[in-house]
Formats: sequence, structure tokens, C-alpha cells
Amino acid sequence: MNFLPFFEIVVPVKRGAFSFHIIGAGRSGTSLLTGLIGAHSECHVVSERFSRPNLRPKDEEAASPGGLDIEARARARTQRFLDACTADALRFPAKYWGHKTTTDHVLGLLLWRGDVVDYGDPIAVYVKLTKQIPTLFILRDGRTCVRSKVVRAGRAVDRAIISWKFSVNVLKRLRVAGGPLHVIQFERLVAAPEPELQEICAFLGLSYQPGMLAGTMSEKMRPEYRREGFDLAPTKFDANPVWVGEIAEELLYCGYPLED
Repeated sequence: MNFLPFFEIVVPVKRGAFSFHIIGAGRSGTSLLTGLIGAHSECHVVSERFSRPNLRPKDEEAASPGGLDIEARARARTQRFLDACTADALRFPAKYWGHKTTTDHVLGLLLWRGDVVDYGDPIAVYVKLTKQIPTLFILRDGRTCVRSKVVRAGRAVDRAIISWKFSVNVLKRLRVAGGPLHVIQFERLVAAPEPELQEICAFLGLSYQPGMLAGTMSEKMRPEYRREGFDLAPTKFDANPVWVGEIAEELLYCGYPLED
């Protein structure tokens, strides 16, 4: 499997601060990555605690200063997210503090009363405000990620496709922004976890700890996600789905070859 190279910037992470950000599409392995990094003795990782209520609040009007100015709303929501993360990180001065977010939460910046707006560029606002945080972006092949969203999360196929394609768009924006970024493929992580984790630790400026491999049983993950070891089954598919053409461009961009 070919993996698209990217320009990677490494910066020293700081203790007691928003040290790193784990992000990716829902059902792409963000929870697994959270568990593995959270098993590092020097890290404390929070899972979606501040992204869900701030980036995609349920009460949009009450939580949307800026009125109908979508970019002002995006700026206010993203800053609220960053402020909440920074405040919580101060509670752990001896730890490298990280937060796990799914791009579905970021997608909330594009929504107004359930509809996707077609004006302004709230994602540009989000990227500008977050690009300075060392970011671990996890990818999963859209064919298996969309399938998982449908089977495991009950999403309609068209909605699952939109969600996955949006995650790739966020990755593209982060790459162009040029901040500290390290991209992980879910398939490589579960097939060879130790070298992948060593690369992740090197990016963050940490020493690799073999105990990170036990993070597959982490209490930071939902019980149904926990397991002994690494499962390769979610990376397999028998043939291209009928809708593969809708995501072909994004698959190739992410380094996933189309198969006959």
C-alpha cells in the first residue's frame, strides 16, 4: 500500500499545555490511537470531552455568538474549544495533555439548523486557530470506514460518504496550513503497531514505551472497542463497493489504490 508523503514539522511539546491533538473521521481509529497514546506514562489524553459540546453544540443558537455570521460562529466555537482544553491541561502540569476529536465535530462548524451552509469558510477559521497544535491525523480506507459507519454506527451510506470525504478535506487543509502534522494510516497501525508508535513518539519528542501496546484495553475507550491485541479484520474488504467512484479521488489522495 503506497502512502502519500507529506511535509512534516516537528516542534517540542510542552507539559501542562494543549500538547497534541488526535483527529480523524469517526470510525477511523481515533479511539484506538487515544488508548495507545494514553497508555504512555507521560501523557494524559481526553476523548471528545471538549470538542463535542463546543464545536458542535446541540443548542446552536444559544451556543453561537456571531448570529448568522458562520465564520464568527466558527471562531467563537473553536476558541471556546481551545480555551477549555488549555484550562483542563493546566490540571496536569506534569503530563503531555492531548485531546481526541473526530472530524464529525468539526463538520458541525458547517451546519446551521441541520443544513450545510454554502457561504463563508468556517473550516479555514478552524484550521487557522488550531494549526499550531501538534496534530496526529489518523486515516482509514474510505471503503472500510464508510462500511463501519453504516454497520456499526447506523449511518446512511450517503451521509457516511459525506463524513469521510469531509475528513479528507480537513486533512488537506491542515497540510496546506503547514503546522506540525503527523499522519497515521489505521491499516499500518494495526498491522505493525510498534514501529508506528515509535514514529508517533518521535514526532511528539517522547521516548517510546512498550507498555503503549496495552492501550488496546484502555479504559479511555468504550467497552465495545477494547480487545487484547490488534485486529486486522476491519482493514479487509472483498471488492470495491458500488459507490467507490464517489470517493475515488480522496482514496488516491490518501494513498489507497483502487482495486479491480
